[in-house]
Amino acid sequence: MIHKVVKCLFICLALQVTIVPATILASSDVLFNGACSNTTTQSSAVCQDDNQTTNPLIGSNGLVRTIANIIAVVAGATAVVVIIISGLRYITSGGDPTKAASARSALIFAVAGIVVIVLADSIISFVLSKL
Repeated sequence: MIHKVVKCLFICLALQVTIVPATILASSDVLFNGACSNTTTQSSAVCQDDNQTTNPLIGSNGLVRTIANIIAVVAGATAVVVIIISGLRYITSGGDPTKAASARSALIFAVAGIVVIVLADSIISFVLSKL
C-alpha cells in the first residue's frame, strides 16, 4: 500500500516537472515571433490580446500556476499521509527489522517527495518570472 502511494507521489511530481515546463514553452511567443507585426493581422483578437498586463496562462494567477499548485497540494498531502503511516508502522514494528526497514524507507521517500515538491515549485516560479 505504501509503495503504491509513494509511486503515485513520484508520478505526480514527474508530471509536474515535465508537463508544466512544456506548457510554458508551448505558450511562449518564440513560435509566433513577429506574427502580429503585419498591419492586416494587428486587428485580430490574438494580436490585441498581446498587450494585456497579465497573461491568463502563465501570469501570477494563471492556469499553469493554478495547476502546479493543485498538483503540489495533492502530492504534499499524500506525502504527509505517507509520513504519518510510515511513522505508525515504525512504532508498531515491534522490533522486527524488516518491518522497521520498510517503514524507514517509506519515510525517507516521503520526505524526499516533499523536497522535490518544494524544488519543483521553486523552479516553476523561477521560470514563470523569466517569461
